[in-house]
Amino acid sequence: MQYRSFVESVEDSIYTVDCDTRYLLINARHLARRNLLPQAYTGKKYGDFHSPTETRVFEEEVKKVLETKCPVQDEYEKDGRYFLRKLNPVIDPRINEVVAITVISSDITGQKLAEKNLETINRKLNLMNDITRHDMLNQLTVLH
Repeated sequence: MQYRSFVESVEDSIYTVDCDTRYLLINARHLARRNLLPQAYTGKKYGDFHSPTETRVFEEEVKKVLETKCPVQDEYEKDGRYFLRKLNPVIDPRINEVVAITVISSDITGQKLAEKNLETINRKLNLMNDITRHDMLNQLTVLH
C-alpha cells in the first residue's frame, strides 16, 4: 500500500508491463497523460495506445532489458514535449529472470528547451567572437 501511494504521488508517469508489453499497472499521472480511464488499460498492450513506430522503439528497449537484465533509458519527443524514459527490470529472485519491466517517464521539456537556448546563445557568442577577431586582425593589419 505504501508503495502504491508513492507511485501515485510522483510527477512522473510510472507503469509496469510484462515481457509481452502488456500493461500490469499504470499510475494516475500516466493515465491522465494518455487520457485513459483506470480500467481502459486492463489486458492491453503498449501497441494498443501508441503508434507503430513508438511501439517498435519501445519493444526494442524492452528486448534489451530482457536480454541484459539491466536498466535501459532513452529520450523521446511527443507532441512538442520531451521525455526521459527509464526501463527497469523486475527480476523474480527464485528463477533469476525478468518477469516484468517498470517504466518511469519524466517530462524533461524545460531542460531540453534550456539546452537549445544555450546552444543558440553559444552560436551567437562564437559568431560575435569571430567577427570581433576578424575586425581586430584588420585593424592590426592597417597599423602594421
